[in-house]
Amino acid sequence: MPEYVGWLLDIYAVPGEGLALWLLDENGTRRCLRQPFPVTFYASGPPERLRSLWRFLKEQPQPPVLARLERRDLFSPEPISVLAIQVADAAAQPLLFQRTAAAFPDLVYYDADLPVSLRHAAAFGTFPLAHCRVQADETGQVHT
Repeated sequence: MPEYVGWLLDIYAVPGEGLALWLLDENGTRRCLRQPFPVTFYASGPPERLRSLWRFLKEQPQPPVLARLERRDLFSPEPISVLAIQVADAAAQPLLFQRTAAAFPDLVYYDADLPVSLRHAAAFGTFPLAHCRVQADETGQVHT
């Protein structure tokens, strides 16, 4: 499997393809690699509203993966019950959040408006111009 070493120039979501990672390798060649990158955001509120949200999300054209979790809120001493909403296509997450927030404005949302580059940084320790070693297959799909 090819390995690329270079500087991370940019990261952005590409509809249906995950993330595009632009790398400037040590030979000065720019490479566009693709990386699957599901995105999760959370909603909290009364149990009956979260059940309604669950049904709403299951009826979407591309239903997300849903799970009930206990999470910590920075301003709450006790864990709270949330609905985790995971979207396989990072580019589809902002639109799904817009629809969700419009239909359920009374719920509290977490991690819904984080830029994909910040999510990637949290998951992989990347940052603009990070020197990276990336293994990708011949089609440019990132594996590690």
